[in-house]
Amino acid sequence: MRYFNCSLVGDKICLGGAMFALMLSGCSVLDNATYNNTEKPENSAEQQAELKAIAKALVDETHLQASPDIFAASSEVNSTKLVAEFQATAQSIEYARQQQQAQQTTPSQVKELYQQALTELAEQNWQQANKLLSQVIAISPELAGSYINQAIIAQKTQQPALAQEKINRALKVSPLNPYAHNLNGVMARARGDFSLAEQSYLQALNSLPDYADAHLNLAILAELYQGRFALAQQHYQAYLLIHQDDKQVQRWLAGLSLKLAQTSSGE
Repeated sequence: MRYFNCSLVGDKICLGGAMFALMLSGCSVLDNATYNNTEKPENSAEQQAELKAIAKALVDETHLQASPDIFAASSEVNSTKLVAEFQATAQSIEYARQQQQAQQTTPSQVKELYQQALTELAEQNWQQANKLLSQVIAISPELAGSYINQAIIAQKTQQPALAQEKINRALKVSPLNPYAHNLNGVMARARGDFSLAEQSYLQALNSLPDYADAHLNLAILAELYQGRFALAQQHYQAYLLIHQDDKQVQRWLAGLSLKLAQTSSGE
């Protein structure tokens, strides 16, 4: 199952043609293998305990993966049906325009340095990766992905204050960056600021309407931490439009739908 934190780096990384998209965006997800064999809890209390445990324990177990193209806003959904479900917003159109412009103007030297940094990240060589990212920043300080990856390194090395500083910097240079907003939401949720977490996930989705991880983050936040079951259902469903075969999230949605039906019938 894809984890709901777009955050830390682990043992997989996507290089090659997708590398530059990652430099601009900084997207990361969890290895799908982690939860393939997880069984559904026996009751809703156990399910909530399981979800909260996942939310707490897996912050250190993610890996970095590049978006497949420079236009992250259309990277996850290709079919006509799904595109209709995730209609572009003014913000997402502007974010895509900025991505394209950055692709055209970024020097080849920066791309090479960034690819080297990704290789070091894949090997969990945090110090060397951070050094290379700093070199990228020195040449092209306007690229948010470098700061996001430095935030990831800071989280991985148990420096939450530095991680927040780097995310703030990413959002300063790229206020529309969905991956920075999503990671900002993850960190806000971890410290109990659920209002900021929600705002951050919504901002991420405004820039990237088909951003599956942000939909899932928001669904779990709404269900477990805010008790807003209808909102949670909406975003579980949006996530499953993109990842239709995610059995774990299908079970979560089924449990939530049952809970909503029981509430509606007064049981």
